[in-house]
Amino acid sequence: MVDLTMGEDPYFHDRPDRFIDFVKTVKSELDLPIMISPGVMDNEVLKELNDNGANFLALYQETHDRNLYKKLRVGQSFDDRVNTRKFAKSIGYRVEDGILTGVGDDVESTIISLRGMEEASPDMVRIMTFVPQEGTPLEDTVQRSNVSELKILAILRLMFPDRLIPASLDLEGIDGMVQRLNAGANVITSIIPSNCSLEGVVNYDRDLKERNRDPKSVVKRLRKMGMEPASQSDFNRIIEVA
Repeated sequence: MVDLTMGEDPYFHDRPDRFIDFVKTVKSELDLPIMISPGVMDNEVLKELNDNGANFLALYQETHDRNLYKKLRVGQSFDDRVNTRKFAKSIGYRVEDGILTGVGDDVESTIISLRGMEEASPDMVRIMTFVPQEGTPLEDTVQRSNVSELKILAILRLMFPDRLIPASLDLEGIDGMVQRLNAGANVITSIIPSNCSLEGVVNYDRDLKERNRDPKSVVKRLRKMGMEPASQSDFNRIIEVA
């Protein structure tokens, strides 16, 4: 699946016609399932994106604890994000929700988030450890270890035995991928082809000489773990029946 993650980039967010044209181009060139992550967009735009090839909508709540949400997404509507996912699902999108750990959450807020995702029943569920970014209000936040993420990931697998759960290469690369697969993840995200200028979201390994995030490196490590990648037809079938 092609993952078009652009957050709320105003180039696309303020001119959704550009994004629609972009999705059309990607679909015509590659003819693969497409995941979009543009932030909250109005229903008409989501419908047009779906009509032109977008299959999956990734729109993370970050937390379903409303009090914590106000601190994380300042000035953004909690309900708008929830309702956008609901609408997308109603018109045929597969939907991904995700939460953060390591950014003011505790056991109580985590349970609230797990119950929130359980109620909405998304097709893909994600947990990621917060990584401080230079130049942001939370740049001095001390990052937690990944232990909390792995525990929550394992709980998600028990709660959602038949759903997609990502093992992202963005946080700790291919070694982190192994830990997340062992904890219960079943789909690998943030794969970056070699010799290209594409980037992920966190990119802890941007300055490393060998990033090992290309498809061949991922498949090689999977086979070392005794796993085999699913076929394209297997993945398409999951999308069709999810």
